[in-house]
Amino acid sequence: MGKIEPQELLQTRDLIYIIDQLITLDAEEIDQALFDIQTELFELVREVCQEAYVSNLQNSVFVIQNVLYKIYRLHVSIPEPGQKNAESSFIITGIRNLLEKYFFANEDKAIPPSIWQQVPNTPKKYVKWLINIIKKHPTHAHHLYEEYLRKYATKKDLQQFLIQESTIDNRFDDFLALLQVGTDGVAKLEIASNYWDEMGNGDEYKMHTVMFSRTMSNLDIDYSEWENLLTTEALVCGNLSLMLSLHRKNYYKGIGYFAATEYMTPRRFKNVISALKRNEVCVSAAEYYKEHISIDAIHAINWFNNVIIPTIEKHPEAVDDITRGVFYRLNTSQKYLDSLLSKFAVVA
Repeated sequence: MGKIEPQELLQTRDLIYIIDQLITLDAEEIDQALFDIQTELFELVREVCQEAYVSNLQNSVFVIQNVLYKIYRLHVSIPEPGQKNAESSFIITGIRNLLEKYFFANEDKAIPPSIWQQVPNTPKKYVKWLINIIKKHPTHAHHLYEEYLRKYATKKDLQQFLIQESTIDNRFDDFLALLQVGTDGVAKLEIASNYWDEMGNGDEYKMHTVMFSRTMSNLDIDYSEWENLLTTEALVCGNLSLMLSLHRKNYYKGIGYFAATEYMTPRRFKNVISALKRNEVCVSAAEYYKEHISIDAIHAINWFNNVIIPTIEKHPEAVDDITRGVFYRLNTSQKYLDSLLSKFAVVA
């Protein structure tokens, strides 16, 4: 491991520092060097998770999300030819698995226990019930969108807002590409349709990630700095999106999560457009948001009809994980928006 000895690395007890050192190495280098201390390393990971989710230490929550963010980048970034790559390390995978396990357990605790007795027993009734849950949740018509962005947000606020939004909006096409792996029939076609819209229907200029980048440029956001400004709550939203789309075992949670995401988008983005107009930001900055208002309303309905309903018809027991996914999105989104609103200068 170069100048860093395994025991010295472990003794720092700084999980972010440890990961920063490991991800510069090859998977085989990592696994050979840390083989004898893997038990102690995994115990350190458990301790950080206990601090975060039992003792409620917010710095430990940030550490977990920061580490997950760095690990996930190994899965969605193409290395330079010949560059060392840690993606397949079983040590890195073990760390990731532990962090995900504790994270899911914590999110599950936030779901009201009474929900499980309310789940309807037919697919169409279930979807109607699910939409009603989304509509009634505090995040659906959150004050950040309905009041603050629309009426009060400054250009500086919009810059901060877009930086945090980048953990999802800047990578949404990858989430869909990963989510559809292993699907078939109408579900695959629906996810593919959504993905093709993200691809600008074949026009690079209209690719949604490209459009989002233009919006950031129009707001004079410095790309060299924005990753260092991500909050814990923004990291949670981005990490969870990838967590649910990356692993096949999380597929049912994922389709619930993204159904809620699509359903809430049009209403939210109308208010972002109002904020951009009020701050006289370049017209092209709103292209990304205008595009989503119309197509995401369609995608939301089609997602319920072509992904959720066929899945439940084939696997009725999937309703539990689909419901979990919806609540993961609602609850993490609320925390994210609450946190962001508290950071703005004026709370209306």
